This record gives sequence, C-alpha cells and structure tokens, in this order.
Amino acid sequence: MDAGRNMTDKSPNGSEPQTAGTRCAFEIRRLTSADIPDGMRLKNAEGWNQVEADWQLYLELAPAGCIAAVRGGLVAGTGVAVSYDCRLAWIGMILVDTASRRLGVATTVMRELLQALAPDMTAKLDASPVGQPVYEKLGFVAECGLTRMACPAVPSLLNSVSSVRPLDVPQLAWAAEKDAVAFGVARASLLSRLLARTPEAAWCMPEGFCMGRAGWHSFQIGPVIATHFEAARTVVAAALGRLHGRVVILDVPDAQHDMQEWLASLGFVQLRRYVRMVRGANVTGESERYFAATGPEFG
Repeated sequence: MDAGRNMTDKSPNGSEPQTAGTRCAFEIRRLTSADIPDGMRLKNAEGWNQVEADWQLYLELAPAGCIAAVRGGLVAGTGVAVSYDCRLAWIGMILVDTASRRLGVATTVMRELLQALAPDMTAKLDASPVGQPVYEKLGFVAECGLTRMACPAVPSLLNSVSSVRPLDVPQLAWAAEKDAVAFGVARASLLSRLLARTPEAAWCMPEGFCMGRAGWHSFQIGPVIATHFEAARTVVAAALGRLHGRVVILDVPDAQHDMQEWLASLGFVQLRRYVRMVRGANVTGESERYFAATGPEFG
C-alpha cells in the first residue's frame, strides 16, 4: 500500500457521497504507535473490547498491514490485516469516526487492505450481521456463524481433573501445532504473545488447550482448541476458575452446541452474533477441534 496517498471519498456502492455537493478528501497511511490513542477513541465509541495492548500486538505482528484514514488531520478510520503463514490475511478493526460515516472511509480502507495482499492469499474476517452485506459487495462469502457468550460474573468453579495444568513456554510449540490443525494455518507468533501477556489464562491437557486476555470491559477466553468437547470444557473450566466474579466472554462457533449449552448452564447468555466470512480460496482446518475463537481481532 502507498503510505500517504490521497483518496477521494466514495460511498460503498462506488458513487459520490451525498455531502452538500462537496468532495471530502482523506489520506491513507500506515498506522503507528502514536495513533493508538485515536484507535482507542474510535473503538470506545463502538463499545468494543480491545485495549491498547491489542493495538500494539497488531503493530508487532503486521506493521505494514495496519492503516489509518486521516481526514482534516485526525484519524477518521482504521483497518488491520494480519498475515498468518503467508496464506491467510485476517482482517479486523475496521472502524470509522462518527463524523466521517457514509463517506466511503471503511470501503476505501478495506480495498486498500485487500489490494495489498498477494493475489493467491485468502482473506477472512468476523462480521456483524449488519456488516455482512457490506463485505459481500467486496467479494466475501459466509463460512460459518459464531455466537458471543457472556457471563456478567463467573461462578466459582472447582477443577477436579488432575491432567489439566498451566500452559507454559515449553508447551507452546505443541499448542501452536494443535492450533494450526484446527484453525487451518500456523499462527505461533500470535499464540506466543498471548501466552506472554496473560499466562494465567493459558491451560492445557493432552487433548487440548485454551488461552485468553483481559479486555476493556470483559475477559475473553480464546482460542480454545481440543480433540473433543470434554477436553475443551476442562481447560475452559480451569481458566474460569481463576476468573471468579469477572465478566467473561467466549466466541463459540455455532457448530459447537455442547460448548454453548455448557456455558449457558454456568450463567452465560448469548450477547451477539458474528458471521465468519472468506474471500478467495478457503483455508480451513479441522473445525470440530475449534471450540472458541481468539476474537474478531485475530480469528
């Protein structure tokens, strides 16, 4: 992508925006650490869960894939594409300032991200049902649904399974291999940073593992990777055991009915829906092993 390139706003259907007959120019450039406060401002306006450490993680994983749309000297929009294994680009943080809505900022940011990808690279994202038609116009198609399960105060849990233990650095390569099988591509760099950031949320047993991280308003558990539901339940229960009384969320694929039902029995409720979407030749793993996503930020 061309840092500092001036763009002219278009509406999502390619026509000029209806803005009192004027053309509102904005600049597309790389997002930097100095822009994190603006990123937080945009995501706070949406009530999203990310914290400054998530923006910093993006800059560490994909500095060239983090872009900002600047209008009138202010960051009016953001977007990020993280490359996993040079095969899959995960797109997230498509945010637009309220004052710059309906000017084509999000569409331009998306097109900029997609144009920067290698021709054979697949792109994926988790969209809200409202955003789904917008991404369909850019060539994305629905792959599966996910449900965000939320608990306002995690109950006290006792873990009686002796085989579950904290996941630490020596097990990281093992966990990354299991994750790659389930998710479809390797993302060891992401997992290593999640472990370093929140080691108390990382638990494992021979059949699976989970990780997690603290957010702005909720603690998110994910990814959760396991060979079967009982193992997924066990590692999640171990993580929940450290989170008594806290607000916790998990993004669970709709195919994982047992996981959703078990969480509901603990007091979790369905908070919102996501649609996982793909553009290009799909990259899939063994989805039956994928019990909870890392979040719409990272897949």
